[in-house]
Amino acid sequence: MANKNSMLKTKPHWMSQYFLAPIILLIIFPFVLMLPLALLGLSTNPIWQTGWISSGVHLGVLPGSPFLDPNTGFTTQALGHLAAQDWMHGTIPWWNPYSGIGLPLAGEMQPDAFFLPFVFWLLLPNGVLWLKITMEIMAGLATFALIRELGLSRMSALFAALLFEMNGTLAWTPGPIAVLNVIAFLPLLLYGIEKSRKLGQGALGMFWIAMAIAGSLYAGFPEEAFINGLLALLWAIYRYAADGWRWRFVFRVSTGGLLGLLFAAPITIAFVDYLLSSTALGAHQLGHEFLPLQAFSTIFMPYLYGPSADSHGSSFISSIWGSTGGYLGILLIFIAIYGLIEIRERGLKIMLAGWIFIALAKSFGIQPVMAIINHIPLLVDAAFFRYSPPSWEFAVIVLAAFALEDLRFHARSILWPTLLCAGLLGFSVYTNWPWQPIDHWSPELIHKLKILFIVNWGATLLGLVVLILIWKFLHGEKRRRLLAALIVLNASALYMIPELSAVKPGRVDESAIQFLKHHVGTNRFFTMGPMEPNYAAYFNIPSLNYNYLPIATNWEHYVVQNLFPDLTKSTGVIFWPAWYTGNSTQAILDRIHAYEKVGVKYLVFPAGERPETGIMVPTQNTGNVPLVLSPGQSMKVLFTAPQSHSESYQVSGISVFQGNYNNTANGRLQISLCNQHRCVTGSRDLSTSSNNAMFYIPFKKSLSIQKGTPLQVSILHVGGTKPEALWLWSSDPLHPQRIEGQNGKTMAGRSLQLELVFPQRVTLHKVYADKILDIYALPHPAPYYSFTGPDCTIQSSSLDQLQVTCMKPTTLVRRELYMPGWSVRDNGRVQPMKPDQDVFQKTDLGVGVHHLQFHFAPPYIQYGWIAFFTGLFGILVSLLFAILSWRRNFTKKSDDENLHYG
Repeated sequence: MANKNSMLKTKPHWMSQYFLAPIILLIIFPFVLMLPLALLGLSTNPIWQTGWISSGVHLGVLPGSPFLDPNTGFTTQALGHLAAQDWMHGTIPWWNPYSGIGLPLAGEMQPDAFFLPFVFWLLLPNGVLWLKITMEIMAGLATFALIRELGLSRMSALFAALLFEMNGTLAWTPGPIAVLNVIAFLPLLLYGIEKSRKLGQGALGMFWIAMAIAGSLYAGFPEEAFINGLLALLWAIYRYAADGWRWRFVFRVSTGGLLGLLFAAPITIAFVDYLLSSTALGAHQLGHEFLPLQAFSTIFMPYLYGPSADSHGSSFISSIWGSTGGYLGILLIFIAIYGLIEIRERGLKIMLAGWIFIALAKSFGIQPVMAIINHIPLLVDAAFFRYSPPSWEFAVIVLAAFALEDLRFHARSILWPTLLCAGLLGFSVYTNWPWQPIDHWSPELIHKLKILFIVNWGATLLGLVVLILIWKFLHGEKRRRLLAALIVLNASALYMIPELSAVKPGRVDESAIQFLKHHVGTNRFFTMGPMEPNYAAYFNIPSLNYNYLPIATNWEHYVVQNLFPDLTKSTGVIFWPAWYTGNSTQAILDRIHAYEKVGVKYLVFPAGERPETGIMVPTQNTGNVPLVLSPGQSMKVLFTAPQSHSESYQVSGISVFQGNYNNTANGRLQISLCNQHRCVTGSRDLSTSSNNAMFYIPFKKSLSIQKGTPLQVSILHVGGTKPEALWLWSSDPLHPQRIEGQNGKTMAGRSLQLELVFPQRVTLHKVYADKILDIYALPHPAPYYSFTGPDCTIQSSSLDQLQVTCMKPTTLVRRELYMPGWSVRDNGRVQPMKPDQDVFQKTDLGVGVHHLQFHFAPPYIQYGWIAFFTGLFGILVSLLFAILSWRRNFTKKSDDENLHYG
């Protein structure tokens, strides 16, 4: 006789393997996606590709970059590391004293300064990767919870969650990691909205809405948070229109939203304060820009133009990589189209399809959609085409989840998905097959693009054929599972391709960093190349350079008027001469005393370059195209010596504007300059060049030149295995050049950007040199602290503290950027700092000993903290009610189950 107890049904447990298995898989999966890095010994640490302070870095498998945007280094790694350090030292990271003459840190938003606790990942050398993996896990878990909340099965939820963990934006990283941070909070926000619809779960819905909105703002990229919020608003409006209990739903959603905004008040106030004091250079009217039609095919054939961020020397391809923000893949599109056919949640799916259409129409400039959307507040200034992809990627993934769910019960015709995907492939032939060259493509580039097109088109077609065969010849659960596996596998392969553009790690130039740390003190250095902007903040060394958006208006005006007039509205977010094509060295050496006045003690040059000035050979700064020089190839330039201040001048070297294909060119570049009587020659290793910048080559002897005489420059790529590119620009009609390429082929209407360099006329003492950089000392740098009178003695000083004894009343000048919010504690008495020359700070000191402590906090931040604690209290209350409600429901459910199983 069987045991009576064995006859009883086993009571299920909510923590069973059916619950835990998907969660564990979602946590492990992002690590699986990193296998190419581990197996090939590659690193995505941005410092190797964007820091320009390391050596021994070797290329990975593919050209290009694992990140579309170098701000993963400039902003996330460099400034985020500083913010994390501040928190570790018990300091709120309001201010960055190491970039420019000081700039706001939290107010810049993108460094994730308040994105706690996640910002602490950036203390690690490869913290950017750890932060990215964390966001992928959060995105997957939130998506899984949302799809389950929509009533779909575990498999459909897991399918959608895996796809969103490796969506096209996470794969490409089209901005600082702050862009990826925001992604994780979109499904969480929608999950909160869904919870708010249900009786007994409203408090939980309010909690998740508040956390999602606050998290989106603390994540550090308000532009994308706003766009994602528009999709969430449409979702909420649809639920309001379709459901009962409307006003209860509105109350819960709006209350959750208000609590989230209150909770995020400190970072919001810091951001708004900085905007009001700044010029948002380069960010105006981006809402009127859109993607070229050729970029549409990259949505379903992401690597149509090759590895990520590989421009092949084409400005057109570079602009596509610089403007796109994600992709889908043809198989995901196929299954999503099928998902629209199902009747279940038809209204929701129509809403999602509408958002996809609106977002893509806006991104590709389709009227009148673009004009209408630009009337939404703030969107006219947003790069919608760049930062909307996470929202329409998510909408497509939700449709795909519904499709997989429909296959549990029945399989409908796939005629429409097949026809529409075939139409997409045909459209790609029409728009992307390089029938005619764009921006003067060379025959070699056209041949390469044709091969890339054939490979991508063929692989995409093959994937579709495999999917259709599975659909036709398998049935039931086997077909469903294999289709899901195929789509996930395809998405995984697309995700991993950028990892092959990672590099083999090198060595950071610790010797140079330690020299600057020990000798700069409270002064600053200024770099002409090495240690790119903001990385000085990573190493806690004050530098005048910066890469910021926005930028303080008073500082930007000061730079243009006194330091660097070439700083313009389109490029002023970056104060780094290597970014400019003009004669940056001369612009700086002509104003050397102005640099000393802001406390610059050292100038840092690439190794082998000298602080010399010269004269530019005129060109027009438009229509640039590359002239590729493979190893062993050469070219010639014939032109007339440009006019200088005197009839004749000496030339000791030459600089040429070149591109080294993201620091992959190798060998040496040999240049000779000839007048009518003699020639001089020099060469330099291309490994010391900077991509898309002037490259200086010194001559062994100087050459005397008379203005107006014919000159010839010959350039030869010696040795190496990788090509170099010399940029050709439209010719200046008054200063034409004759360009002769390989085999004497001439290029009419084109000019090479050259600078004839004069012997050194400003005597600067070289104090340090290695294989990466040379450091020159300026003779008379102004001190960080100075006084209007000589009767003060400094006992000790740092960037934020000073002990001084004054024999007479005086005024202290502190060479730190003045902004509202600065104050000084003088022997315990707090008073605001005053502006000096509109850009520095000053305060009055009386007779005696002064212990000064300087502090910055955004104006009105006290109200921000009040709002923060109010929001925190409301969130905790909603969480408490949610827990109590869950316990009541759980207890009731357990009692019901006990009765059933008893």
